[in-house]
Amino acid sequence: METREITKSSNVRIFGISRPFGLWLQGGVLFGACLQSPMAHALTLKEVQTSQSNFGSWVAAESPRAVDPQKSGIPSAVFRAGAMEEEAELPHLRLTDTERNDSLAVNLPASFDWRNVNGQSFVPPVPAQGECGACVSFAASGTLEMQLGIACNLPQRPFAMSKQYLHSCGGASCRGGWMISKAVDFLVESGTPDEACLPYLAQDGVCSQACSDVDKRTVRLFSYEQPTTGFIDVNKIKSALLKGPLLSSMILYEDLEFYKSGVYRYATGNKLGSHAVVIVGWSDSDRAWIVRNSWGSKWGEGGFFKAAWDDTNVLVGRYTWLFDVSNAVREGVCRLPR
Repeated sequence: METREITKSSNVRIFGISRPFGLWLQGGVLFGACLQSPMAHALTLKEVQTSQSNFGSWVAAESPRAVDPQKSGIPSAVFRAGAMEEEAELPHLRLTDTERNDSLAVNLPASFDWRNVNGQSFVPPVPAQGECGACVSFAASGTLEMQLGIACNLPQRPFAMSKQYLHSCGGASCRGGWMISKAVDFLVESGTPDEACLPYLAQDGVCSQACSDVDKRTVRLFSYEQPTTGFIDVNKIKSALLKGPLLSSMILYEDLEFYKSGVYRYATGNKLGSHAVVIVGWSDSDRAWIVRNSWGSKWGEGGFFKAAWDDTNVLVGRYTWLFDVSNAVREGVCRLPR
């Protein structure tokens, strides 16, 4: 498919912030991505806590970046929104196009969490993406890892797939980000090897540094479903989650950096763009999704957070992907040493 650049950079106002915006035309559809740009104002913990009087369902605390920016694993604000929007009408987002169907007569448990299924966890430790807008590669590879563990029934031996290979060889960019759908397509067409084949470097353009036997070590995705595409249906997402964790997008705001615990709702701060995460469960009592981030285990609740499923600002679950790895099981991936 032909990709034609229209303009390399122009200043546009997106999410209330004036930022450089790269535009290109692909197949007659206009796409864009926010490029690196300094924030005009850095949100403070005091500002977040002041806003918490109206959003008391979550606790704000000092960000791990404030202690050690380099080792925190949390990218600076300009690298956080690494998921390019799936919407063709960018830069205008449909923030209110949601559907919350809580009344379907289906037999779903009141809570579910892939971190505790009959006392076993199928969720590997939370990684840290650092100073690179690689959230899409982290979330996509993480979803693949978890689905492989579930399909192979190996909670005690988690898979570790190469985020760097997916990022660099798939065409992502630390500054420009990547579309989640493009990452999923790359996993189907090309796959990604184990982490040791090309460890994460938080860089672009290192695809050639992959191990010499990368072809033998690569795992491809067989197929996928999209339970939601531009809307939120709570019970569709729950039903899909019973089959495995879901790759998902969300709208990212500055205040999420200060999340410590509880059920997150947008409280204050600028919109930074879109972010890729993994939904690993839900809680009816909290009316929230349980979400795995890629900012390391020092952030949030050990790297996880709960996101209110009826928050039409954040929209966790508006786009979701459920992976099918049956081909990998047939090809003997479960027996490979790790």
